[in-house]
Formats: sequence, C-alpha cells, structure tokens
Amino acid sequence: MAEIALLFAGILFLLLVLSYTLKRLVPGTRPAVYAPSVLTLLLSIAVLLYSFAIGGFEGMGLGVAALTAGLASIIAGLVTTVADIAVSRNEEEP
Repeated sequence: MAEIALLFAGILFLLLVLSYTLKRLVPGTRPAVYAPSVLTLLLSIAVLLYSFAIGGFEGMGLGVAALTAGLASIIAGLVTTVADIAVSRNEEEP
C-alpha cells in the first residue's frame, strides 16, 4: 500500500513540476501546460488495456500502477487548471 502511495505522489509531483516548467518556458500557450497530464492519462489507459491482455498477478500489478498513474494525471490536471484560473484572476485585478 505504501508503494502505491509513493508512486502516486511521485507521479503527481513530477507532472506538476513539468507543467510549471512548461508554463515558464512557453509563456502564453495554455495547451502546452496540460500536455503532460493528458499524455500520462493516455499512456496509463494503454497500459491498463495491456494489463488485461497479460492477466494474472503480473497484469493485476500493472493495472494498479496504470490506475494510480491515471488518477495522478487527472488530479494534476485539476490542480493545474485551478492554479491557472487563480493566476489569471490575480492578473486581471488592478
């Protein structure tokens, strides 16, 4: 259980740092900020489908890792969106 929480926290932290770095490197383009979360979600869906093909305990472990990565990417996307909205509101106010 601790390994799953550590994997979740690591992926979430990595996605948030990557989104923040992309925002600083490519200012003014919002879709680039969401790219890491979307790509991680698509990759986790592909790995989840592959885990069904493997089956057994190995497939179950791969499926849990894929679900963890997918959940982390969804939460990272939500956090990035909320942070983007908060920053844009602060920039609009005089």
